[in-house]
Amino acid sequence: MGALEAVWNLFDFLRMPAEPFIDPALASKIDSSLLDNAKEHHREAVQFALTDLYGRRKEAIFRLPARMERFMCEHMLNDEKDLLTAYAFLQVALWMAFSTVVQLLIIPWESAYSWYWILPHVAVTWGLFPQRFILAMHYAAHRPIFSTARMGWAATLLNEAPQNVLSNYFGLPAGAYYLHHAVV
Repeated sequence: MGALEAVWNLFDFLRMPAEPFIDPALASKIDSSLLDNAKEHHREAVQFALTDLYGRRKEAIFRLPARMERFMCEHMLNDEKDLLTAYAFLQVALWMAFSTVVQLLIIPWESAYSWYWILPHVAVTWGLFPQRFILAMHYAAHRPIFSTARMGWAATLLNEAPQNVLSNYFGLPAGAYYLHHAVV
C-alpha cells in the first residue's frame, strides 16, 4: 500500500496547478501601473522585476521553523533579507559535512564500491549548490550578513567561513574570492 500511495501522490503532485508566482500576502502592495505603463518590449523585464520583488522565494531547499527564523533575524543577521543567504550557506555546510562524513567515516576505503559515492556527491554538489553558493558568497563579500554588534567575534567567523572554508569545496582557494573583490 505504501508504494501505491507514493505513486498516487506523485501523480497528484504532477496534476496540481503551479503556484502563483506572486505571493498573495504581498499582492496588495504591487503598483499595477508599473506593468500597465511599460512599453511592450519592456513588459517582460518589468514582470520579472515585480516577480523578484513580490514573488514567492524558493531559494531555500529546506526552512527552519518560524520561531528559529525569527530568532536568526532578530539576534544574528544584519537584516532579515539576509535569511536566504544564511540558508544557502547553512545548506551547503550541512551537505558538505554530511558528504565528508560519508566519505571518510562510513564508506570503507578499501571497498571496491567506495568510488560510487562520487555519483550523489557530484550530482548534489554541482547540480544543486554552485549557483546559489557563489551568488550568496558574492553578496556576502560586499556586505556581511551576520551582525558583529549582535554576535561579536562569532559573526566574524560566520562571515568569513564561506570564503575561507566552504569555497574550497567548489574549487576556489581560501581567500581568493575576497582578493577578486579587493583588486577589482
